[in-house]
Amino acid sequence: MTPPRPIGILTSVSAVPSSARSSSASSQASAAALPFGRAHAYPDGVTVTVSPPTPVEPGEWAAGHAPGHVALQVTVTVANRSGGLLDLSMAHVAADGAEAVYDSANGLTADLPASVPAHGSASGRYTFSLPARSARRLTVSAQPDLIAYDEATWGGPAA
Repeated sequence: MTPPRPIGILTSVSAVPSSARSSSASSQASAAALPFGRAHAYPDGVTVTVSPPTPVEPGEWAAGHAPGHVALQVTVTVANRSGGLLDLSMAHVAADGAEAVYDSANGLTADLPASVPAHGSASGRYTFSLPARSARRLTVSAQPDLIAYDEATWGGPAA
């Protein structure tokens, strides 16, 4: 048997069984945004929760924030009840119509750690900049791993 040809470079590969993926029915259900604060549970025991957004004030040197925009911060919490180490090196968090803000000097951005031990949890703070006219509602999507887990979406009024 010939080995498969490489098609690109992966930075990491998770050993999460295909049973960790949500079924197609639950994938369709997750297309409707969960309210902030509600957990999205995956079949393998991993859960993700996104907190309600709160307004924050980025510093003068913050990357991704434009004058006149509103900065909103959420906390993403991943709980690992899967029984094994959960690799978060390919976790993804984004907000519709928003730019990610990086402002470590003011503690506004603290990504999730690289992994979560079995029966542990971890949190990361994510800040997004939106035009003031769009800042009434926020929609955030998150995945513990881009390959092994389906995306879940949260939405609701911004603070």
